[in-house]
Amino acid sequence: MAVSPRRQTLALALLTLFAGAPRLVAQEPATADIRGQVLVNGEPAAGATVVVHRVGPDASGPLDSLRSGRDGGFRFRLPRVPDPGSGEVFFASVEHGGINYFGPLIQIAAQLDSIYVVRAFDSQPAPPGGAVLPVSARYILLEEVPDVGWSATDLVHVAYQGERTLVSAPGGATFVYPLPAGATNLEIGGNQMAPDAATLTEDGNLRITSAIPPGEREFVVRYHVPDPFITLRFPGNTTEAELLVKEPAPPMEVEGLQAAPPVEMEPGVHYRRYAGGDLNDVTVVIRRGKGEPLLPTRWLAVGLALLLASAALYGVLRPHPQMANAAGAAAPGPPGLSSFERRQRLLLEVAHLDEAHAACRIASADEWAARRRALLELVHELA
Repeated sequence: MAVSPRRQTLALALLTLFAGAPRLVAQEPATADIRGQVLVNGEPAAGATVVVHRVGPDASGPLDSLRSGRDGGFRFRLPRVPDPGSGEVFFASVEHGGINYFGPLIQIAAQLDSIYVVRAFDSQPAPPGGAVLPVSARYILLEEVPDVGWSATDLVHVAYQGERTLVSAPGGATFVYPLPAGATNLEIGGNQMAPDAATLTEDGNLRITSAIPPGEREFVVRYHVPDPFITLRFPGNTTEAELLVKEPAPPMEVEGLQAAPPVEMEPGVHYRRYAGGDLNDVTVVIRRGKGEPLLPTRWLAVGLALLLASAALYGVLRPHPQMANAAGAAAPGPPGLSSFERRQRLLLEVAHLDEAHAACRIASADEWAARRRALLELVHELA
């Protein structure tokens, strides 16, 4: 996954969206019709129930359902042509074997020019202790939170290359991954898992029981740690790893990752950065370093509170470029940012969006889920 194009694309690549799918007549003007196909194990699926959904700022929910034809095809007339400025998105889903499979989000009219494919798969039990999956990328964002300690946002991106969806056997798991010792207050980010599908075990592992279909998948969790001096384990192969520590933070030394130039995600908001690639069974140890914090201690609480408030407000209220701009809009950030910086801005926006949802500042859970899913799909594109 590290530098390869991603399976799902959004408005970031407007003209190349679904480049490998059969094209319709290029000169045909955009209509409000979704012309799609259901594939199960790569083969057309006849008689599948397709549910078309709408998520918008005013209301969210299923629009209608229909059956796929003998060739797995279906056609549905949307109530209007998708408009990226409206804040609404459409998508279709199919249930197969008790598991829901979702097609890509539709936000612009150009996406209706290609065949819309919903892929589903038969399932198979995962090994009792969880499947061993290569980790394409892992990003950890550490920041101090007043009256709590330190919060970690941990995104683990896996690439499952099997041909069947993994499901957990009774009492088993689909994926198990180590978290730092002392992690508490586990929170699940996103809408890919039910709240009880991920737990923190007594020995400090993240235990996933939700289904894992073929392709790419990210697990995003947040947890508390007493301080930033933690040990991170990277079992197996990890293609790319990034550790970002929000300033102000105490001096530290990081063993196992290389120090990299700091990044400014938002005006005045800086992160220390440590990075590594092609890791194989690596343990990263963060130790207390020498020196003094960047700011006097008495200003930390005030400054951090202001930064958290402004960052959360920025992430919630700022229109996402894919929603607000015309075709060809790029990921958040001014021109000239590297792919890494754009990717990290997106990850921060995901974290801020989760904070806003947890604080009930987003009225619709469907709107939160759709916006979050769109951001993570953009992360895929930049990796």
